[in-house]
Amino acid sequence: HIDGAACVVAGCRVTAIAEERITRQKHAGGCFWALQTALADLGLAIDEVDRFVVSTCGEAVPDRDAPVFLRPDGLWTLQDLGVKSSRIFWCPSHHLSHALHGFHCLDRDQVLACVFDYQGNVGEWNSVFWVDGTDARRRRCDRISSDCAGGLGAMYAAVTDALGLNGATQAGHTMALAGFAPPLGLSPVLLDRT
Repeated sequence: HIDGAACVVAGCRVTAIAEERITRQKHAGGCFWALQTALADLGLAIDEVDRFVVSTCGEAVPDRDAPVFLRPDGLWTLQDLGVKSSRIFWCPSHHLSHALHGFHCLDRDQVLACVFDYQGNVGEWNSVFWVDGTDARRRRCDRISSDCAGGLGAMYAAVTDALGLNGATQAGHTMALAGFAPPLGLSPVLLDRT
């Protein structure tokens, strides 16, 4: 699996890092080094973590007691580090992971989170969640057949391919550029005058 990362939340403090930032290998899988780094940044040991939430993407969510591999070669798992299964929770939806991240990053009691990803877990394309402090409910999920290109994320992949980059792995860069666009209905000329 590719693009591993770890995020540690301790009260109001959050630290997160991608595995590739430490290993210097593009799209590095696993989260062995990312987890160690994030824990060290907050001064925590692995036995001080109350809950490990694991999110997957593009595949079915494993059973509750499935091993959580920290390295792509399958040599280390959370369980190998002494983490009991009762402290491990598999997120039932990759899109839910995105929605909860959006909620956590905002100082709001309630959030309507729209996730337009290329693909979440099996069958997830575009999702809408209502999230409050104690509950997250999916209000809508467009499920597209396996022979279809995908949701809005597929559009970004196609544009990325047209730019001469690999849409399957670099569409996130194109998505990030969308944040630099002017608000809908306003031209850049009008924005310069305000």
